[in-house]
Amino acid sequence: MELYGWAFPTVSWRECIGEAGGSTGTVGAWLRAGDAGIGLIVRGTNLFGPIGGPWDADNESRF
Repeated sequence: MELYGWAFPTVSWRECIGEAGGSTGTVGAWLRAGDAGIGLIVRGTNLFGPIGGPWDADNESRF
């Protein structure tokens, strides 16, 4: 929750989850610009940093 906490109060985020209201400004504009033209984002095991080594059953226990 802390990683994306800055985005939750924005209009852009609230629209994505079907809620009204929210804050506007630089953060919301950044979110909208980042989503422009994006059809799909695939998030995998190395999204936020390298895990190192192949993905197998032994790696699953680290999460």
